[in-house]
Amino acid sequence: MSWRAKAPPAFVGVLPAPAAVAVTCTLALVAALLALRQHPLAAAEPEALRMWVTAIASCWVWLLARLVRRASPPRPEAGRRRPAPAEPLPRLRELEAQVLFSSSSATDFYHRLRGELAEIALDRLNRRNLDPRSNPEAARSALGQEAFSILLAPTQEPDREAKGVELARLGTILDALERL
Repeated sequence: MSWRAKAPPAFVGVLPAPAAVAVTCTLALVAALLALRQHPLAAAEPEALRMWVTAIASCWVWLLARLVRRASPPRPEAGRRRPAPAEPLPRLRELEAQVLFSSSSATDFYHRLRGELAEIALDRLNRRNLDPRSNPEAARSALGQEAFSILLAPTQEPDREAKGVELARLGTILDALERL
């Protein structure tokens, strides 16, 4: 059993305005009936009663409309346009392009994506207090031989005509980075 405070019912804060109108209409009816009893046009009593019933019925409709409006979820306004879907992050698009180019050209991998992935690898190794410069063997075992040799080992710039890194191999490198 929960001891949390319960939310107030939906009708709290709705009743005063329609109730005030209903009370005003009732007081007006009573005043009209008392005035008509002393007036020679006493035949107007049924008309005053019909007006009172109409006013009270209007108050009930008003109250029910407010309750329904509060209970239903808000709808977007008809004249207002919905915002356009958000564009993917520009950095994400840039990385997607780097992966695509890296899979077609080794030069693109070496100059673009390798640097990004090497920064991530160094950051994750530093979080484990591993420095690949002072203790390369510990960094190699934490990162994995393939990822270490591609990302952190010193290499020469590839030939411009060399084929890029295969997506499966790139996936292996990313898996190694995620394991860190």
